[in-house]
Amino acid sequence: MSKYLKINLEGTNAQITIRIEIEDNDDVVAFHDTEEIGRFEFEPTEDGSRYNLELLFMNVKPDYKNLGIGKSLMTYAVNKHGEFLLPKPECFVNATNKLTDEGAYLINSCFRNRILPRIFKKQYDHSPY
Repeated sequence: MSKYLKINLEGTNAQITIRIEIEDNDDVVAFHDTEEIGRFEFEPTEDGSRYNLELLFMNVKPDYKNLGIGKSLMTYAVNKHGEFLLPKPECFVNATNKLTDEGAYLINSCFRNRILPRIFKKQYDHSPY
């Protein structure tokens, strides 16, 4: 099932429609028309973890940043997946990418705007989130 959002483009009166959906591999993806413009990648956690999924990678294409797409992806992920592990600022999210300052800002913003429920904060009592 997809979710559709109307996004206002900064500095214009124009709006675009964004489609957000979950792929079979649990990734949450945003599209503008047929172009992929954002992706949150999830992986199953190791056995014994309290969580079923871990968020490993977050990306929104540069031309689409600061339009609320990251927050929309996070909202959709929380609504569809429930509680999952967040990336830690010091951890590598894949072989070449580390959680960026923008990624940490997004997570902090999602806490401030209550997109991420307080239960997520318990994962990292010692973290800068």
